[in-house]
Amino acid sequence: MVIVITDDFDLKKIAESGQCFRWKEIDDETYRIVAFHKVLYVRKLSDTEFDFSCTKKEWDTIFKYYFDMDENYQAIRENIDRNDSFLLKSSESAKGIRILRQDPWEMVISFIISQRKNIPAIKSCLEKVCRVAGNKLGNYDGEEIYDIPTPSQILEAYYDDDQNNCDNNLYNCSLGYRLPYIIAACKWAENGGLERASSLDDDKLCEELMSVKGIGIKVASCIRLFGYHRMDAFPIDVWVKRAMENYPKDFDVKVWSPYAGLMQQYLFMGIRKDYYDT
Repeated sequence: MVIVITDDFDLKKIAESGQCFRWKEIDDETYRIVAFHKVLYVRKLSDTEFDFSCTKKEWDTIFKYYFDMDENYQAIRENIDRNDSFLLKSSESAKGIRILRQDPWEMVISFIISQRKNIPAIKSCLEKVCRVAGNKLGNYDGEEIYDIPTPSQILEAYYDDDQNNCDNNLYNCSLGYRLPYIIAACKWAENGGLERASSLDDDKLCEELMSVKGIGIKVASCIRLFGYHRMDAFPIDVWVKRAMENYPKDFDVKVWSPYAGLMQQYLFMGIRKDYYDT
């Protein structure tokens, strides 16, 4: 179905923003997205028209929410302080990004895997885990696509692997030292951790996430922003740290509340663009 979107919406910038790892560029205008047990294709037809390979019901109940279409991102950008030239430039470079409303469990797994890995490596590792433990969603573009495994599916695969260390198992998913962290997260989730976290305020949410072995402040902040859509979260990675170091005045994230997480994305994309374009 064709959807007209007049607000900020740039598929490529969202795909490259470091928040989603199950997007694949099919061609210059088309992305395949795996989310909420569905495989979705989105094709850009014009600056404001996009073809979504879903039904109206799926759009209304799943993907409108996923793309956070009830939020006006253009209005948020227009409220940036006109004297903040650094952030204005970054927001212009990153215009089109939206903070996706993603599944919290997928974000827990994704950002545990993300530690000391670049985006292509994160994607590859995550796909291996899905293939080993997730349900098959079908064949697309000549590939077998698998769903994000549930905590119980990962635990089942892990304990099976302990006894039968065959080639196709979690030990061969390039997880390394992260595997025990994922197992700890599975046990936490099985004990109601995901639901417990969702009911907490922002600070307590981070504390709950950091109670899981292997989750530090940066990973917790990413999960808080991209999994629980707490828009004031401000994860600091090497790129954002570089932006903060180059910021021309005192850096105070509080002035961007309640949208600090979106400003983080603008800084992240802006500093990376400047770095790679020079």
